[in-house]
Formats: sequence, C-alpha cells, structure tokens
Amino acid sequence: MKRQLFVNINQKGGCSKSHNAFSETCWAIHHNIPYIGFDTDSSNASYGDYALFNIKSVETMDDDGLEIKPEKWDALAYYLLENLKDERLCIIDIGASQF
Repeated sequence: MKRQLFVNINQKGGCSKSHNAFSETCWAIHHNIPYIGFDTDSSNASYGDYALFNIKSVETMDDDGLEIKPEKWDALAYYLLENLKDERLCIIDIGASQF
C-alpha cells in the first residue's frame, strides 16, 4: 500500500470533519494499517480527544488563538517529511477555526 494522506478540511463547523478522521482511523486500525493522526483544531480538538488513537495535537494559531501562523504549518509539513517511516496513512483533522 502506498502512503496516503487524508486531510479533513472545511471552513464550516459541525460538518463531520472530526467524525471522518475518527472513521478513517478506525478503518486503519481494523485493517492493521500503521497510521499517524494530527488534530490542528485549537478551539475544538475532538479528534485528539480519543486517547486510544494517540493523536498528536498541533497548535497552528498564535498565542491569542486569533491568527493562523504559517510557520507552524511549515513545521508540521517538515515533521511529516522527516519522520514518517512505517506509517502508511496520515490523517489530519483541520478545524474550522483554521480559516
């Protein structure tokens, strides 16, 4: 299986972005596919709340939570490029606050 990146993104809240990330993670676990998950929603990190999934929270906003910091997205991209080894699936939940 080739490496795949699933990005759940929409600027509207409550449209199942986190639910989709949850379902994708369950699918990976069910099929024994190594995965890594990220939750970038600082205002409602519901995907990151699933402790058994070991989801990494990524802060992408400024300290006030009002402005997106592009350099934090760059850091995530570099992390993925440098650290993905055995994971065949990368799941990212991007919250509505990121717009």
